[in-house]
Formats: sequence, C-alpha cells, structure tokens
Amino acid sequence: MRNIKRVVLWELPPSFCALVQRAGRAARDFSTLCEAILIVPQSVITKGTSEMEVEAALEAVQTESEN
Repeated sequence: MRNIKRVVLWELPPSFCALVQRAGRAARDFSTLCEAILIVPQSVITKGTSEMEVEAALEAVQTESEN
C-alpha cells in the first residue's frame, strides 16, 4: 500500500475531511512526492453549485457504490 503515487478522485467527496482522507492515501511514505487529482464537473467550477446539488450527486455515487 505504500507505493501509491497518484490518487484520482471523481466527483466531490461528502466533506472536506473525506477529501483529505482520500487524498492522503497517496504519499503514505513521506520520502516520495505524490499527488491527488480531483475531477469535478465544469458547472461546479464556472457557476458554483448548491448544497442540494452536491448532496444529490453524493447520494447517487453512494447508491452506485453499494450496488
């Protein structure tokens, strides 16, 4: 598990703490430089998003991961 050098996160995690935890899976070995990439829809970047939209997207991701 210590050899992870890049973590790619698709969509927004449910909280900032979850983002930090998921991104932290890379670079468990402090002697190497690693990166985390967060991929979000263009609409979030250009016009922002409401809390309801984020919650709906997260529910869809959670439902998909449970199946």
